[in-house]
Amino acid sequence: LDPGVDLGAGMSRYTVSPDDDPALGPVDAPVLMIEFSDYQCQYCGKFARETLHPLLELYEGQIRFVYRDFVIYGPLSFQAALSAECANEQGAFWLYHDRLFEQQDNLTPEFFFAMAEELNLDLQQFARCASDPAVEAEVKADTAAGQDLGIRGTPTFYINGRILVGAQPLETFTALIEEELARSANSSPQDAP
Repeated sequence: LDPGVDLGAGMSRYTVSPDDDPALGPVDAPVLMIEFSDYQCQYCGKFARETLHPLLELYEGQIRFVYRDFVIYGPLSFQAALSAECANEQGAFWLYHDRLFEQQDNLTPEFFFAMAEELNLDLQQFARCASDPAVEAEVKADTAAGQDLGIRGTPTFYINGRILVGAQPLETFTALIEEELARSANSSPQDAP
């Protein structure tokens, strides 16, 4: 575990790759927010349903939000993550992501295909993708990256490398984001992370 850079008061800054995972917001946004999440995690669902979109609206253009899989709830979570990756291949990741979290109690293999059909995805391509070893490797690599960071639960967020665990209230996220925006505004380009 890389302890990161000590920021004082017990706050460290970790080096966390956004990998090539699905993202919202500009690439050069001053705040990079990476979430490690599992589609069956109730707290992840709470964040996705109640906090994510208000946060992105509040800081439009200032946050790059990246979703990374951290599969800890077993085979159904793995299938959900695969399905979302396959929706991503057809440009529908965020719609699929949101529906998975809206319908957490209905997650079944049949539901994953029904949702793909509802979103007008190419079902043959979706089925091929869902059994593609490369897609399976991507989900496993995200989970392994989270394990290497020492993540023990979901959701876990890294905001410019600063860790925040759990479905915290919007105010907790905004406080940390405001600190990072102020830091970004006060630093010269060579000081930026």
